[in-house]
Amino acid sequence: LLAQFRMTQQDAPLVTAECITLESDWRSKEEVLKGMTDNLLLAGRCRYPRKLEADLWAREAVFSTGLGFSFAIPHSKSEHIEQSTISVARLQAPVRWGDDEAQFIIMLTLNKHAAGDQHMRIFSRLARRIMHEEFRNALVNAASADAIASLLQHELEL
Repeated sequence: LLAQFRMTQQDAPLVTAECITLESDWRSKEEVLKGMTDNLLLAGRCRYPRKLEADLWAREAVFSTGLGFSFAIPHSKSEHIEQSTISVARLQAPVRWGDDEAQFIIMLTLNKHAAGDQHMRIFSRLARRIMHEEFRNALVNAASADAIASLLQHELEL
C-alpha cells in the first residue's frame, strides 16, 4: 500500500537522462546490474538496490535477457522499485550476457503494484524496435543521455 501511495505522489517520467549512463566501464553482467540498480538509488527511484538486483537476477535465472545485436533488456516487476523506470547503460566494451555478449543494456524496472500489463507491453515494444537496425544504430550512436531518453520516449510512445 505504501508503494502504491508513493507512486501516486511522484509522477516521474519512465525514462530520464539521470538514469542513463554512457561509456560505463563495468566489466561483467554482475557489475552492470549492481551499477544500474545503484543509479536508481541515487536517482531516488529505489530504496533497496540489492533487493531490486535480486529480483532482476531471479528473472535472469529463468532465461537470459540478452537479445543479440549486443543488446540486453534485463527486466522485473518489483516491489523494490518505487518509481517505474527505464534505465540505460552504454558500455565501453561488451560483457558476457548469457550465451551472448551485450554492450547496450536497457533495464526495465516497474513497480509491482502499479505496473498492470505495462511491463510486457513496454518490453515487447522495445524488443520489436531492437530488431530494427536503424533503431539500434540511433541508440548506439546517440550523442547524449538526453538524446537516448528522447529517442526511447518517442519510439516507445511513452
